[in-house]
Amino acid sequence: MKLLGYLTLIAMVMVMVMVAGGAGARPLSPFNIGHRGASGSAPENTMPAFQLAISQGANGFETDLRTTSDGVIVLIHDDTVDRTTNCSSTAPVGQCRCGPVNALTLAALRTCDAGSWFGAEFAGTQVPTFEEAVAFARSVNASIVMDLKTNDQTQGLLGQQILPIVQKYDMETDVIASCWNDGQINNAAQYLKSSPRQFLGSQPSSDFGNEYFRKLLSMGVTGFSLNGATLTSEFVYLAHKRLLPVYVWYVRSNVCVFVRAFGRSLDRPQDCQRAICNAAAGGRWCRWHPHQLPGDLAGCDRRQGRRQGAVSENANANARVHHAKTIILLVGGQTRARGAHAT
Repeated sequence: MKLLGYLTLIAMVMVMVMVAGGAGARPLSPFNIGHRGASGSAPENTMPAFQLAISQGANGFETDLRTTSDGVIVLIHDDTVDRTTNCSSTAPVGQCRCGPVNALTLAALRTCDAGSWFGAEFAGTQVPTFEEAVAFARSVNASIVMDLKTNDQTQGLLGQQILPIVQKYDMETDVIASCWNDGQINNAAQYLKSSPRQFLGSQPSSDFGNEYFRKLLSMGVTGFSLNGATLTSEFVYLAHKRLLPVYVWYVRSNVCVFVRAFGRSLDRPQDCQRAICNAAAGGRWCRWHPHQLPGDLAGCDRRQGRRQGAVSENANANARVHHAKTIILLVGGQTRARGAHAT
């Protein structure tokens, strides 16, 4: 009987190892999202930034969806092409003319250089289409967090256009609709029935009791993506009480902080992996306290110790971090641009 028990345990362990090492498997660690790709190391919202984010250890990337004048979904943060391309105010029609993204056809937008402003090595980089990003994400088993821009000509009500693209690549469950308002949430719920839906924005300063959560849950919200500067431990607790994950963005700090939330969007995804390694090795560790968030560092227990560089060398410690339902909040890089944007 005892032998049978041992054999059963061994079989269970083998299955777990096989699952963990399956195709496309990623290490157990806090979920790491590249903010506009690896936007601290490559031009934001471009294919090089998305590819670099994955190579730096990100599980996926966040990106901003807008539409061209001929209705194609493209990926660019601002409502104009002025900041992140080589546009000209005197460019002829059909070329990269400065001004609204919505005023350009896809063909005209393709003439824009979206890389040289960041670095000469990225010269010639184009503004990608949403479909190009989805195809890439499918190829590397990555997730996409879709920031639906309210100041697009569609007001971010893009569910009907998104659906056939994600269906084509079997990505319906791997794209997350990040919604700023009720209209976007309802639109995503109508068309993207198999996709998670986040409420995107800032934590309300007050009045987030039962009625607040009842409304969002009834609309099909499955989690939050919130400005870290507004986040409190009370809100995180109340969201987790209802099994709603909380993702955090715009935390401007060089301090390694662990909090009880589930994900993080970073401009430099490798900083997250590096900090996980350091923490796992005892290099810089912040023990979780029930009411500790980035603004509550006074109770943080830091222990200095050895540091190791590779995530694989700290797999067991990373697994402990993961199972503790923690994330890392560490922003190592500022957006290199003609102005930094928060969302």
